[in-house]
Amino acid sequence: MEEVECFKAHDGYHITSLAVEPTHSFVLSTSDDHLIKLWTWEKGWECIQTFLGHYNKVTQVMFDPRDSDRFVSASLDRTVKIWSIDSATCDITLHGHTDGVICLQYFSSDNQQFLMAGSSDGAAKVLHMAFLIEQCVRFLWLENITGFNLGAVKALEYINVPRRIVVGCDQGIAMMEVKVP
Repeated sequence: MEEVECFKAHDGYHITSLAVEPTHSFVLSTSDDHLIKLWTWEKGWECIQTFLGHYNKVTQVMFDPRDSDRFVSASLDRTVKIWSIDSATCDITLHGHTDGVICLQYFSSDNQQFLMAGSSDGAAKVLHMAFLIEQCVRFLWLENITGFNLGAVKALEYINVPRRIVVGCDQGIAMMEVKVP
């Protein structure tokens, strides 16, 4: 495999996550430096925006599958933040985990969009994005995920039929049915 491009992205810090948005030719990078950077490969990998707002390591970033101008980030500062690519500061900060947020995953069900967030506190939460848009943010707790006692939630996936969430934890994998509104 031939190397096409190589450059320093977060000056001496480890990259923790990448997200690609091909319609805009964008890549988001996150790091131990608490920053999120937006790069465009159409301009020779120029950093066109740096996003500030987390006060600990940013663990994951994802573009919104329904709106390529928006993205979410997770951090060890125990928050999930929702951003617009046009602003260096976040639009919305979501609190609710008692330890660092490690992973994120979007899913759709019955034409509705949801966001899952998994944490070192052993919990996974599901956010109904329509409530967020109406500024009436609420988390739907998935209490029985914490009952498995499998440690930190490190990975999340959704199976549409039947409606199930698969949760990867430090000490195992759990699958549960989810009731979404």
